[in-house]
Amino acid sequence: MQETEREKARRIYADIIDLPPHKSTKHPQMSLYDRASIFAPFAALTGFEDLIEEESGKTHCESYKAEPEEHGEYTEQG
Repeated sequence: MQETEREKARRIYADIIDLPPHKSTKHPQMSLYDRASIFAPFAALTGFEDLIEEESGKTHCESYKAEPEEHGEYTEQG
């Protein structure tokens, strides 16, 4: 019978796997909100939500009318 990954990990880390998480006696626990804010400056798509909101108000044709050179497929007649 072959050992599963979970069983293998449990065997390797048997001495520490069931220990409770470490709690510092020197530093108070940081809130989840504060922990999340640490990574905020590294958002890969900064401003992406604003762009989506701006574009979501347009229909497909309006998008072509706004940028006909970029798309090259639509030419407004009239």
